[in-house]
Amino acid sequence: MHIEVKQVEEQDTAFFYMSGTIDDKSNDSLSTIIPHLSDKNIFNLRYIDEITSLGILHWVRFIEQIPADQVIIFQECSSEFVMTMNLIPDFKSHAKIDSVIGTYYCTECHHERDFVFEAGKNLPSRRNSEFFSTDCDNCGRAKMEMFELEEEFFAFNFRDDDAEASA
Repeated sequence: MHIEVKQVEEQDTAFFYMSGTIDDKSNDSLSTIIPHLSDKNIFNLRYIDEITSLGILHWVRFIEQIPADQVIIFQECSSEFVMTMNLIPDFKSHAKIDSVIGTYYCTECHHERDFVFEAGKNLPSRRNSEFFSTDCDNCGRAKMEMFELEEEFFAFNFRDDDAEASA
């Protein structure tokens, strides 16, 4: 399924709910967003399930069109979106990350569960943070583990630390 975008406007904020795949066909959908941007723009990315190499190109071209004085907030970024941000620094542009979704699984019963990590609350902001841990809410026999390595998954949020360390 190609990317779908639903827009909602509330006062001075434009909300864009995105789902599907960011791919070679995404340019048309993304370009329709530009005229509807506001001073503050929130992109909910929870249901982005795949990003192809051409999708990366279209997204970067799209996000770079948004002027730096317009606020961009990424909300509920899917694992796929987060991993792409970690690989391609320009993918984020000047956006602030409000929250990301991390998927955990139980090593005993293989139950999966998504957890929301919010900036200023439980989103790790330092490379040596103590990462989230929970018992399986299905079987209770084991700790749940994240599908990705936590330090790699949250790397997008550690770049400021890396820049300070190298200065």
